[in-house]
Amino acid sequence: MRAEFEVTIATPLSAGWYDPALVDRNFYIRPTEIKGVWRWWARAFAAGALYEAGCTGPDFLRRVHEIVAERLGLGSTKAASRYDLTVEVLERPRVVDSSRENLQRFRLLNLGRRKGRPAVEYAIGGRFKIILEGDADIQLVASILAVALTLSGIGKGGRKALGSLDIIRVSGAAPRRPLNEIINEIRRQISVQRCGPPRELPKISAVSNEVFEVYKVNVDFHHLHNMFLRSERARMAKLYYAAPDPLNQKAWFLGLPREQKGTGYHINDIEVKRRASPIFVAWHSIQHVFGGGGYISIFLSQDWPTQLTWVGESGRKLIQINEQTLRDAKSAFLALLNQFGWKPQRVWP
Repeated sequence: MRAEFEVTIATPLSAGWYDPALVDRNFYIRPTEIKGVWRWWARAFAAGALYEAGCTGPDFLRRVHEIVAERLGLGSTKAASRYDLTVEVLERPRVVDSSRENLQRFRLLNLGRRKGRPAVEYAIGGRFKIILEGDADIQLVASILAVALTLSGIGKGGRKALGSLDIIRVSGAAPRRPLNEIINEIRRQISVQRCGPPRELPKISAVSNEVFEVYKVNVDFHHLHNMFLRSERARMAKLYYAAPDPLNQKAWFLGLPREQKGTGYHINDIEVKRRASPIFVAWHSIQHVFGGGGYISIFLSQDWPTQLTWVGESGRKLIQINEQTLRDAKSAFLALLNQFGWKPQRVWP
């Protein structure tokens, strides 16, 4: 069986090549990049099914990987995928020098380039066909791919509104429902036998009621991407860059580490070096078949260091991270979006 997605690059995509700064003119969109995002979201759906069934014991992570590899057929280190994913170039995209782009990720990448080396490139536009071929369960995994491509991008900054792909046409076994219905149908098909009631946050990011939310905002993708930078948050909330962080001492929720010249957040657990943001943002134009706009997905899970130390001009403060502080930080983040004037609209649940 077969599912097809015709896509275009909606926001700057830089996946790297032999030189990480360059765009590969043969593979603008790498199948491996898509597979990585696809499998990540499959794990999140599997984790959500187990969490909702109360199956959160010591074998939780093993069961997550079993569902992804065996039930969904997306492969593992011990088993090949039951599906072939290929990408065809229908129309080549433009390749652009990012040196004049006011985007946080590109500014950081270009700072690290040695003098005389070209700036980081990105691709934008074009048309591609993502072809998925496999067995009778292809509709389920194609639905997971549709969610993955709607709620996250690929390449550098793919979780922060870069590398977003507009799905402009679907055919074959690809889904055609609204996004919230697709998510609900995936959850229904991956449900597992109940073990007991959920007692605490899941060990990893999980698509489940109470620990996963999706919102939509009508903003430019530059604003979505740059909101992870303190000065940009200050400008959007208080109109000038030098203002204090409007998230106050909850900015750790945007990902760790967040240190600058000895100040900021310091992870107290020596075994934990970083923690990616639990917030995914993606941006789509009106061409996207599941609806244009900025998508903001928020996960709550246990995989955080238990303590942080905040260091500022006024001294130090110990921050305990637990379910309550995570939920408080999420509420503060949503309040900030309203302070920006973005008026987030809930998409799911």
